[in-house]
Amino acid sequence: MQITTWTTRDVEPHRRASYWREVISRAVLGGSVDLLKADFAGSISARRLDRMSFALFDSSAHDILRERRDIARDIDGSFLLSLQLGGLAKLRQEDREAVLRPGQMGILDSTRPFVVSFSGEVRRMVAVLPRDLTRRYAPGLGNGTGPLLIDDHAPCADLVREYVTKLANPTFDVSVTAAEVLSENLCSLLGIVLASGSDGLATPERELRLEALLAYMRRNASNPELTPREAAAHLNISVRTLHKLMHETGRTFCAWLLDERIDQCVRKLRDPRFARQQISQIAWSCGFSDVSYFNGVFKQRVGATPSQLRSSSLIAGPSGDHD
Repeated sequence: MQITTWTTRDVEPHRRASYWREVISRAVLGGSVDLLKADFAGSISARRLDRMSFALFDSSAHDILRERRDIARDIDGSFLLSLQLGGLAKLRQEDREAVLRPGQMGILDSTRPFVVSFSGEVRRMVAVLPRDLTRRYAPGLGNGTGPLLIDDHAPCADLVREYVTKLANPTFDVSVTAAEVLSENLCSLLGIVLASGSDGLATPERELRLEALLAYMRRNASNPELTPREAAAHLNISVRTLHKLMHETGRTFCAWLLDERIDQCVRKLRDPRFARQQISQIAWSCGFSDVSYFNGVFKQRVGATPSQLRSSSLIAGPSGDHD
């Protein structure tokens, strides 16, 4: 995957402000810069995917402003997840302020104006995550709460930091497909972290915990050994709380997991890319350890056997996602 790097090293001092503004817009998102001194120096390395990007910054002190005119050019919107490695970053948005110190992580909503003021010798990593994907796992984000600091002790916070560190590191060798999977996993982990009660979330914590639980189950559905106890331990909740949360879905833990596994099998059986893969292999890859049981429960829920569904899909051609 291509990594793009920009540096002010060979840029004349009087052009560095405009150059850095352009670099910020290309590497992260649109905005303006302020308070650059004559000896300002900076470099950025960015890894860009289809709808997201990851960047590593090194620079002198300066300000970045995201204004309404910048927002108007951004159709879909995104969230900025920042990991501060050196220097300080003061985040201002929605009449609220938060300070990121080395080792801390914070989130800004790109659909609302903000100012980030850097001081000291700045080193930071930034993940630009699509708004719709992030809100699928963390629906409480983007409700006008201003900047959010991530609790270092929240469940999975260390994993979020590890994902950002790897994806924003220009020396991390990863394919586009793998990077996209890792990026969605990052959004899922972020949902778990924020569900643990981070500062300022407007959505009730119970709803966020449920979203985090379902995200974890969806991500680990291929594990035939996944149990309520394991899921509860990962989210730092009791098994009793887990079952109460699942009650709100109208399904038990096992029923929801079974439906998710069946849905994953349906999608693969309809996908031409898996046409040469044996049905038993597809069943195993989706979390079924007993093929006979899989065949029976599949026909019961789908109304056709796996081979019948595959045959009808091949005759009809590519189709959309299974509802």
